Amino acid sequence: KKKKNKKKGDRKKEKRKRENKATKRRKSRPLEERNRRIKRRRIQNKMRGTRENQKKKRRTEKKSGHKENRGNKKKKKVEGKETGVKNEKKKEDEGGVEKTA
Repeated sequence: KKKKNKKKGDRKKEKRKRENKATKRRKSRPLEERNRRIKRRRIQNKMRGTRENQKKKRRTEKKSGHKENRGNKKKKKVEGKETGVKNEKKKEDEGGVEKTA
């Protein structure tokens, strides 16, 4: 005799039965063990949240382009040198001011 194909309803019923058995097993365990599991899960979820937030922060930092954790590194001014006027001075020495784009 050929084996009968399972219909969608039958599969759902079996799945429900399996799940119910699992919950019964879980609920029949001693209270301390259950509490321990719940606590562990709660801590893991909290850690997961912080991890995701850190990831998100890193992503936004990369996108926005400002890296706050590098610290303020200012260029030290050397006496007798003005910053940002190098090219123009050179051109003046050669004769005539030409601006470079």
